[in-house]
Amino acid sequence: WGDDELIDIKDSIKLNNLSLKWNNKVLLENANLKIKAGTINIIVGPSGEGKTTLIDSIVGIIKPHNGAIEFDNNEISNFSEKSFKSNISYVDQNATLFNESIIDNISWGQGKVSKNKIYKIATQLDMHDKIKSLKNGYNTMAGDRGVNLSGGEVQRIIIIRALIRNPKILILDEAINQLDSKSKAPIIKILESLKGKITIFIISHSEDTINLADNIFEVSNNSIRKLRKNNNWGNYFKS
Repeated sequence: WGDDELIDIKDSIKLNNLSLKWNNKVLLENANLKIKAGTINIIVGPSGEGKTTLIDSIVGIIKPHNGAIEFDNNEISNFSEKSFKSNISYVDQNATLFNESIIDNISWGQGKVSKNKIYKIATQLDMHDKIKSLKNGYNTMAGDRGVNLSGGEVQRIIIIRALIRNPKILILDEAINQLDSKSKAPIIKILESLKGKITIFIISHSEDTINLADNIFEVSNNSIRKLRKNNNWGNYFKS
């Protein structure tokens, strides 16, 4: 890590001759890609081919074997770790809640957060009225791993937590695949409203996300390629 501050992503994220390995397995080799800021990018491909590893490298969790990743022509290694990671929100399919109040779960790690901001995002995700209807409202205990709430409610609360950080990059790693259509609908809607405002990566096997996509990328056979967007959904989700 360096000393530069990541304030915003104004132009693009670039992969320059990127090579990635995991447990000595080559996942990507000499990949080149330019991703425009503010776009929604769906990542598809067979299991074990490197989708999550690619995202982990873009957000600075792992280092490339070779090559570089640039944000507005500045390599990740030049940014300070704090400024870089504070601009990223990451939600996966195993995200969970603590045995604390809903409001504490939402604001966890954020210090003081405006309740109006929380209420606004919760309303967009069709959760505000649900939470207010609980006996203790936002002070209701979520239970261990969110046991007092449904799976769809837990995931939406976690997405509220992700969005109140005002991230420049939002990652959803299989985060909505297991949800029913009722739970997915407000998530899809809020993601659509964020298009052009933040850069979003969605690793998904859910057809619901395809219409959101500005780009669809397939990770397979040690490479990443842009796919043409069409209605033949099944081709995107071969395992």
